[in-house]
Parts: sequence; structure tokens; C-alpha cells
Amino acid sequence: MMKVRSSPSDVETRRAVGWVSILWFTAAVSSAAGQGVTLHTTSQEAARCGENLTLTCEASSSRPLDIKSFSWLFLAKNKSVCVADRPCDPEFVCDSAAELLVHRLSVTLLNVMPANQGDYLCKLHSTFGAKDSTTTVTVQDCLGGSGSSIKEAFARCWFSGVYPSGTVHWSQGKDNFTRASSTLQQVDHHGRYNVSSSLDIREGNPNQPYACSLWIPSAGKTLASLMVHPVGKQENRSSGGKVQLQWICVLVGIMTFMI
Repeated sequence: MMKVRSSPSDVETRRAVGWVSILWFTAAVSSAAGQGVTLHTTSQEAARCGENLTLTCEASSSRPLDIKSFSWLFLAKNKSVCVADRPCDPEFVCDSAAELLVHRLSVTLLNVMPANQGDYLCKLHSTFGAKDSTTTVTVQDCLGGSGSSIKEAFARCWFSGVYPSGTVHWSQGKDNFTRASSTLQQVDHHGRYNVSSSLDIREGNPNQPYACSLWIPSAGKTLASLMVHPVGKQENRSSGGKVQLQWICVLVGIMTFMI
């Protein structure tokens, strides 16, 4: 019998066909794995300072799912904040639930602060392969407190626990006195801002109230506004002093009568 030798080109062709078959099979398996499970999260979530915010990741499959790991990661700190069937970090509350074809993993951010904002990644490893989905958390409209005062010729107002960063605008009627004011801003240990501003009331009409407003440039809106009454403030202080003096005179008269 006569043997036919394969040429080098035939050998290379068979090898190429073999590699193509392997790559096609791998792609087909990966595609099937990807189509077998769906991972769903919301793309954006927003919260105010001090609120609790819950992020939920839902994995659904066409067949019963054998999960190897299911977790939430905070990418800014590169750490796991919630892992299914494991103890949770005290700053968070972790909860998982499972049905036949649906698995859920929820993480609740407690007392949300600016340091909590960023991207949170839900990761799933199962018999269908690996999947992940991201939720971006933003912190907005934070205001802890506010107040105002009058001392001599200066009006002052302040806003604490502010986020995002804000500026103070002063006005009286149609007149804007922001440029004549002086503003100081400091950051607290939670990443929020304490903003205070003062204005010489001789810049305008000392007998008319001033509007002191907290403007948030990044949001393009006013978060809070106060009315500062120069004359009313002085009258209140004066009125309170007169009432106190009258009571002192009454008590002195009673004591004198008893003696």
C-alpha cells in the first residue's frame, strides 16, 4: 500500500481548523453562561445625609442556580461591604433571599454621609460563570442646621452639615449684597461643610430685613434661606430685658414688705 505524506501546509491547515474549533466552542460556552443568568441593579441612587439607603442586586436564571459567591463591594475603598451568608460590617446591614430561579442580595448603608458616595459593585460567581453590575451612590441636599444673629453693625447667618459645598448669598429686596459679605467654610469629620457669613448692615437699609440664602452651585439651586431682621432683633432683646427688670422690681417689693 502506498502512503501519502501530508504536506506542511496541510498540517498547518488542520491545526488552524482545530484552534478555530476550540475558540468557537469556548465562545459558545461563555455566551451560554452569560445568557443563562441576568444580574440587575439600579444604575443610580441618591440619599440625604443621615438617611439609610438600601441597594439591591437580583440574580435571575433560566435554570436553578448554584452560587459560589455573591457580594457587594465599595470600589472607592476596595472592600467588601456585604457577602452572602457571612457576617456583615457594623456600618451596613446585609440581607439575602433565594427562590427557585431568583437570588437577591441587599446591603443597607446606615446614616449615609459624603464618605459613602461612589460606585458599589455587585459580583456573582455561579455555575453560569461570573457577572457584575454597578450602582453609583450620590449624596445631596444635606443640611444639619441653620441660624442667624445680629451684633452691633453686623448680621451673621450660618448653615451646618451642608453637602455638597455651598455659598451664601445676601440680598435686601432687589439689591444684592453678596460681594460685600465675608464667608467662611469648614469641613467636619463626616465630610460635610459648615458655612458662616457676615455682612455689614450699613451697606443697605438697617431698618429692612435681609435674606441670607444657601446656594449650592453643583445643584444649581437654593437649599435654604433665612430672613435676618436687624431692627426686630434689637427690639426683641430690648423687650426681653424690660420684662426681666419688671419682675426683679416686683420681687424686691415683696421682700421689703415681708421684712
